[in-house]
Amino acid sequence: MNWLALTPEYALIGGLLINIVICAIKDSGRLVHQAFGLSLAVAWLLCVFDVQAVQAAGLLITESMRALQAIVLLAAGLFWYLSQNQMLDHLYRPSNILLIQSSLIGLIMLMIAQDLLNIYIALELMSLPLYAMAAIRIWDKASLEGALKYFVTGAMASALLLLGFALLYAITGSIDLGTIGLALKEKAGIKLFSPDMWMLLGGLSVAFMVAGCSFKLGLFPFHSWMPDVYQSARIDVVLWVATLPKIAIAVMMLKLIIATSSFIMYWQSMLLLVGLVSVAFGNLMALAQNNYRRLMAYSSIAHMGFFALAMYVMSPEGMAGGLFYMLVYILMSFITLGVILHVDRSEFFEIGQMRALMSVPQMAVVLMAGIFSLAGIPPFAGFMAKLSIFSSLIQVNNVGVAIAGILLSVIALGYYLKMVKMMYFKEEETPVIAIRAGRISMLMLFGLTLCLLYIGILPNQLMVLTQAVVSQNLFL
Repeated sequence: MNWLALTPEYALIGGLLINIVICAIKDSGRLVHQAFGLSLAVAWLLCVFDVQAVQAAGLLITESMRALQAIVLLAAGLFWYLSQNQMLDHLYRPSNILLIQSSLIGLIMLMIAQDLLNIYIALELMSLPLYAMAAIRIWDKASLEGALKYFVTGAMASALLLLGFALLYAITGSIDLGTIGLALKEKAGIKLFSPDMWMLLGGLSVAFMVAGCSFKLGLFPFHSWMPDVYQSARIDVVLWVATLPKIAIAVMMLKLIIATSSFIMYWQSMLLLVGLVSVAFGNLMALAQNNYRRLMAYSSIAHMGFFALAMYVMSPEGMAGGLFYMLVYILMSFITLGVILHVDRSEFFEIGQMRALMSVPQMAVVLMAGIFSLAGIPPFAGFMAKLSIFSSLIQVNNVGVAIAGILLSVIALGYYLKMVKMMYFKEEETPVIAIRAGRISMLMLFGLTLCLLYIGILPNQLMVLTQAVVSQNLFL
């Protein structure tokens, strides 16, 4: 293997090692933060200008995957700047930045992992720092409670996923996804097991993998950690958990589905159930929420349900649509949670207090655009994302599922439009809330809003990228 093809990953690892030395010698938060930003910039440049296709040593690197990684690194750079006030807060040691760097390395490696061992190691490298990040506010009992729930349920989900991998290895004799796909199509493992046992083990493997992936995405009924973590964790941690790890999990899930497409009937039945129930549960629970961050948690459950429905289609168009939906959702989350980064004591921010955002009218406009996109209102990107899922469902004659998704989307308008109403039309006096918004941060958020409009009007470029990721990286 040409190990020089991994130069972006080397840049991120080098940045982490440098920061470990800095923390050991000087413990300077600003220096650590700057080194993190420099490693992001170098890794992004290498992703864009030094692309080398490689398939070896359990890794698969292609031009389209590097382009997707470049988008992720660009988003990480955006996170790096927007959340600098939280990362450099004197209440926290600079070493908390190392957790974010470790998680980023894990999710970047997860996107190119091509065998079960590399997938699991990268997944844990991405996930374990998240548990510690959720508990970083050690003086807050609610934060510790949410982090403990996150860790315990996360450990269970990792065990289930690993058990699914073990069963998959048992019936195929391989950990490489390409070899697994061929073995399942040729029923190579049937010599070791009876046909009925072979199908049973395959079904159990799929069930365990669905459970593990569902937890990482926050799908019902593996969602219990989400509302507590979203409400009680430090806001920049919430922004990280809600965005970039999800795209890596989406890519991992796509690879697992295609590798085990011989068990398509198991995947479809489970994803349909989990998807529809998640959309319904998330939207109905969000209607009853008053806390902004808790509402966003239940909204995320509903949106991840739509992603599951895209995977349920089991066609290249549906999978590309699901990946497109995930990218658009991450963009929307950067707006709706990025605005709250600038609100003081945001863990107590209520829907009824949203009128206070009008003290910074530009911020209110940005948030309104993000909310409209989440609701699927044209001309924003959220509309095109949902349209791609519904159209892929209709193409495979799942009209009933598409209608159910549309009706559940209408329910979501109840709380999305309520937020806009509270922000623009509430006449009662609201408590004064401190809002700290720098010019560059506002320009970044405004730029993200323009991206929502651009993708909503001209989605072809992003759609072509997601289709290329599916076709080039997932051996279709």
